[in-house]
Amino acid sequence: MDWRAKISGFKLVKPFTCTEEEVEKNSWHESVIVGRNGYLAPEYLYHGLGSPKVDIHAFGVVLFELMSAKEEVMEGCMLKECVGFLADGGIEGSSGCLEKLKGLMDPSLDRDYPLGDALCLALLAKGCVKEDPQHRLNMNDVLKALSRIV
Repeated sequence: MDWRAKISGFKLVKPFTCTEEEVEKNSWHESVIVGRNGYLAPEYLYHGLGSPKVDIHAFGVVLFELMSAKEEVMEGCMLKECVGFLADGGIEGSSGCLEKLKGLMDPSLDRDYPLGDALCLALLAKGCVKEDPQHRLNMNDVLKALSRIV
C-alpha cells in the first residue's frame, strides 16, 4: 500500500484581496466561490467570507474523512452532518454514542484503536466544523489537542 500523502486542488487556489480594515478583522470577501461543497465553510459558501476559520472547517472535514474512510459528501449527505450523536454537552446521556462512533470509524481498522482517542479525535473534528466560525476552534487549540492524542 502507498502511504504517501497526495495533496491536490491547487487549481482552485487564488489570492484574496482585502482592505486594511479587513486584514485587522481577519476576515475578507471573495467574489467567486470555488472549492468542493463538502469542505467549504458556511460563511464562505453562502457569503464569500474568508478567514482562517474557513481552513479550520476544511481541516475538520479532513479529520472526519481520515477517521471514517468516507468521502466528504456521500449519498447526498455531508459527512460532518452524520456525527449528530456527538452531543455538544459531551457524551453523557447520549445512548449508544460509543457504538455509533465505532460505526463511523474506518472498518479496515478492525476496531484496533483506543476508543478514547477516537472519541477525542471525533470531538476535535466536530469542534472544527461548527456552523458559527466564532465557535470553531483555532489552529493552536487543534495542535494542542492533537499533541495530547498522539
